[in-house]
Amino acid sequence: MNKKTSHEILLPENQGREYTDAVIVYFNKTLKDLDDLHNLSVQFWDLFVDEESACFDGHEYCSDLTHGSIYFYGNNAAAMFVKMKPLLEEQYFMEGALAKLIFDRKSSNEMSMEVYIGDAEG
Repeated sequence: MNKKTSHEILLPENQGREYTDAVIVYFNKTLKDLDDLHNLSVQFWDLFVDEESACFDGHEYCSDLTHGSIYFYGNNAAAMFVKMKPLLEEQYFMEGALAKLIFDRKSSNEMSMEVYIGDAEG
């Protein structure tokens, strides 16, 4: 019997949605506490909850709170990024974060671009 994990159940593909693009945000600033990340996640959930063409998939973080990542899936990575960017720029721990926009992620034509949040790389 192939039982799915809770994460697999929550993946967009397993909810009957197929998304072509993704945005993954990698941050490297230490969190003061998890409340900051959880509060941002609630804001992202609210931002994308009614979207048919995009969804917020959650976050992960290092146990010492020094870095982590946030995941989004949809059909237009550029539009998703434009929508989420103001929220990212408001967070102290997103300064210098790297957003990777992935286009056509399930094909041999996959392309990506990287955008830094706040201060430029370095």
